[in-house]
Amino acid sequence: MDHHEGSPEAGDEVLAISPLRPDDRERIGGHRLRGRIAETGRSVTYAAESETGEHGVLTLYEVDLDDPEAFLAGLEALHRLPPCYLVRVSDGGTLGGRPYVVEEQADGPTLAGEVRRDGPLSGTALHRFAIGTATALVALHEAGAVHGNLRPDTVILGPDGPRVAGTGLAPVLAASPASVTQDAEVLGTPTPEGLTGRPPEAASDMFAWGALVVFAATGRRPFEAGTPAADVDLVPHEEPDPSALDEPLRDLVRRCLAKDPADRPASAEALLALVGHCLLTTRLDPEAALPPAEPDDAASPVTTPEETPAAPSHDTQAASPPDTPAASPAEPPAVRTQDLPAATPRGRDVEPDDGATATGPADRAARHVGDDGRRRGLLPYALSLALAGVLIALVSAGGTYAVVSRTQAIPSPSAPPSVQVVPVAADPPTPPAPTARVPVPHARMTLLENSRDPVRLTGYRVGADTYVRAPGGSTFTRTDVKDADPLPSPDGAWLALATDRAVTLVDQRTGARFETRPEAPAPLEGATWSPDGRRLLLTAATKDVPTGFVLIDPSARTSTFVDTTDDLQGGEGPYAWLPGGSGVAVGHTTAAGHGVRFRDLGGREVRDLHWVGRSSGPRLFSPSGRRLVTSCPSGGTLCVWDATTGGRQASIAALFPGAALLGWYDDHHLIVLDPSGKHAHRVVVMDERGREQRVLAEIAPEDGADALLFTYTRS
Repeated sequence: MDHHEGSPEAGDEVLAISPLRPDDRERIGGHRLRGRIAETGRSVTYAAESETGEHGVLTLYEVDLDDPEAFLAGLEALHRLPPCYLVRVSDGGTLGGRPYVVEEQADGPTLAGEVRRDGPLSGTALHRFAIGTATALVALHEAGAVHGNLRPDTVILGPDGPRVAGTGLAPVLAASPASVTQDAEVLGTPTPEGLTGRPPEAASDMFAWGALVVFAATGRRPFEAGTPAADVDLVPHEEPDPSALDEPLRDLVRRCLAKDPADRPASAEALLALVGHCLLTTRLDPEAALPPAEPDDAASPVTTPEETPAAPSHDTQAASPPDTPAASPAEPPAVRTQDLPAATPRGRDVEPDDGATATGPADRAARHVGDDGRRRGLLPYALSLALAGVLIALVSAGGTYAVVSRTQAIPSPSAPPSVQVVPVAADPPTPPAPTARVPVPHARMTLLENSRDPVRLTGYRVGADTYVRAPGGSTFTRTDVKDADPLPSPDGAWLALATDRAVTLVDQRTGARFETRPEAPAPLEGATWSPDGRRLLLTAATKDVPTGFVLIDPSARTSTFVDTTDDLQGGEGPYAWLPGGSGVAVGHTTAAGHGVRFRDLGGREVRDLHWVGRSSGPRLFSPSGRRLVTSCPSGGTLCVWDATTGGRQASIAALFPGAALLGWYDDHHLIVLDPSGKHAHRVVVMDERGREQRVLAEIAPEDGADALLFTYTRS
C-alpha cells in the first residue's frame, strides 16, 4: 500500500495529504475520506477515517475484478494474518466493481523516503531492517499468502521497526492486463519468472526482498540501467553485485537474487540465516528435561568437617540411548564442608579466618596455577560496563543452587528441537510508570521507582566503598567491608557482602554477623541468592573459567564446595540456579559457538543446550523459571528460550549501542543498560521487540571510568 507514494515529501513521518478533488467521493464504504495521499495510473490512495474514528489508508484500484467474491474472501484471509511487521488490513470491498482496501495508518517514512532524505542504512539499523522485513514474509508465507508487490515504498520505518504494507494484494494488481515495462514501478521488483508471465509466488517475494535489502544498503536497485525498460532487460541476464553488504547479508542476498526460483531460500530459512540460529519450538525428549527438584530437607545438608556425604541420587541414566549401558557412578571426590563461625554481635569487627584453602582432586592445584587475583563478577561478557567508579547491586532473586560431588558420567548430547515458526504473542502489560525519584548518595545517580516494581536498587559501590539500602527504606549506609558486592537476600533476612575470598553475612533481623572463607581452589565471583533466600551460591573461577561452586547456608552455618569438570569442558562464566532449585546451569564453549550446560545438585551433567548461545550468568532464568536469555549464537542480539523445550521464543535485535543486559524485570521484560545518552546513561526496561518501556535509573555520564556491575534481587 503506497502510504507515501506521490506525496511532496515521501520521507515525512506525517502523511502529506492534499484536498479531495471535485470528482472524488466523500465516503467509500464506512470510511470518510479526509484527503488524497497519492495517485498512480492504476490506483488512488486516500487518508480515511472509520465510523469509530480510527485513521487508515484507503486505496481504490482502477481495475475490473473477474471474481469479486474471491477478492473479498482473500481480504478476509489477509485480515487474519498475524501482525508480524505487517501493516494490518482492516477493511475492504468493492465500489462499482472496483476493489478498495483499507490498511491501518502506520507512522513513519517509507524506506524510499528515508534513503532519499538521510541516505542508506548500515550496521545494526540495516540488520534490524532485514530481520523485520524477513519476519513479515515468514508470517505471510506460513499463512499461504504472498506479497507480490514488495518495493522500497511499501516498507514503512516505524518507531517499533519496519512494517510491510500492501500485503497480499498482487492478485488485485494483476487483475487487468498491463505491460510489465509500463507498470514496473507500480508492480514492484520485476522477477525473472514474472517476466515470463508466471504469477507471483513466495520465491518471487524473496527475490524482491533481496533487491529491497540492496536498496536499503546502497540507495540503488540491484538492476539499474537508467530507464524502467532498460532495468527490466537486466533482470534475466545480469548478475547483481551485493559486494556492498557484509556477511551474512551478502551471501543471503546473492542467493535470494538467483534467476531460478528453486535456488532461492525460503523466507524462514532466510530469517534463520539472519539471526544465526534455529527458531526452536518443539519439545525435547521428556527424559532430557530438567532434573527433579530436591526436597527442602535434602537441598541444604548440614554436615560437620569430618563428614563426607555421598553424592545425591539422580536418575541421570535416562538420558542415555536405550542400547547404551548406563555409566557406572564414579566415586565422588572428597567434599569439603565447613562449619561456619558463630555469629558476632552487632558492631563488633570480624577477624579474618586464616584457615587453609582446601583443594579438590589431586590435579586441582595444577589446573589453577597462574591465578591473577582478578575481582569476581567482572566477567568480560557478564553484565559489566565501564561507567563511573560505581559498582551497583540492584536486588536479584535469580536463583542458583548447588551441593556436593564431581561430575563423571556425561549424558548423550541433546538434539536441538526442529524448526517451527510461531505467531507473535500479544504485548504483555506495560511496566508501571515511576512515581518517585530517589537520589543516590555518593554517586551521581537517580532512581525512578514505583512501589509495584518487582526489582529495586539495594546496594552499590563507589571505588572500594560499599553502600547498602535500609530494608524497606530509601536511605543508603556505607558498610565496613571494602570491595564487596552487596547482596540482600530476596526475603530481606540476610545481607551478604561478598569479596573474591570471603563472605560476610549479616542477619538483618538481629544485626548479628559472621564471616566465612570458603575452601575453594580459586577466587570467588558471581554471588547470587537462591530464590527462597536460604542459600548463597558463588562460582570458583580462574580467569573466568569455572572449576566448581560454593554453597553457603547461613542458618545452618555450613559452606560446601562442589567440584565439577567445567574447567575441562570449556566452561565459562558463573553458575545460575535451575528453576525450582533442581540444579545449576553454566555457560560453555562448543565447536560451533556457545551453549548452556545443566548439572544436578551433585554436580553431574544432565542436559546440554549447546545451541542457545552465550549464557547471561546468574541472571539466566526469568523469575518464573520458564524462560532463559542468552546472547544469540549469531551475536549482536539477545535470544529468549523456553527453559523446558529449549525452543527459541524471541530474538531482540533493537539494542542500544554498547548496551549491556542486566537481567529480568519480569517474565516478559528485560533490564538493559543504555550508555548511549549524551546527558545521562540509563537503566531501562525493554520488551521482547526491543522497545524501551520504562526508565529505572539515570546515571551521570561523567562517571565513566571504572567497571559498573549490576545484580538484581526481586523485591
